[in-house]
Amino acid sequence: MKDIFVYSRPLIESCSAYEKPHIIVSINCPGEEPAKIRTNRATLGRVNLFFWDLDRVPESGLVRIHGSDTTFSGIKEEHLCQPADAKAIVDLVEAQPEATDILVHCTAGKSRSAAVAAALHKVLNGSDEAIFGNKRYSPNMRVYRMVLEEWYNRHPHVEE
Repeated sequence: MKDIFVYSRPLIESCSAYEKPHIIVSINCPGEEPAKIRTNRATLGRVNLFFWDLDRVPESGLVRIHGSDTTFSGIKEEHLCQPADAKAIVDLVEAQPEATDILVHCTAGKSRSAAVAAALHKVLNGSDEAIFGNKRYSPNMRVYRMVLEEWYNRHPHVEE
């Protein structure tokens, strides 16, 4: 059983270095610098990902991100979560089986990071209820599906 924690960017950047053996999935918006997260010897690995909190390319330039309407121009499919992002997450998890804890963050700590946490809870702990049963989260279903698909492609003997 892995402990999987969901953070917002401000919260994870303000935390002191985590003391248990852990890995970090850092999800940032395109064009941002990676989050500044304190690490130490207990940090076994980290992946920095950059994609928008969208399930699909918007038809118009106005989209709702982090609770506000925002106009974006030129959002393309490659600006959203991609199979390579899911691969990087699963690669990190598989490369560090001794990590007891997984820290996942995104800007608000509600959608992209919750989706990764839900998928990892499902495959590592047997249930995604810790995330889907918590009203604080609204997992990005594109991210959730991609992480699960990558996991089950590698582990076809595991039932969904």
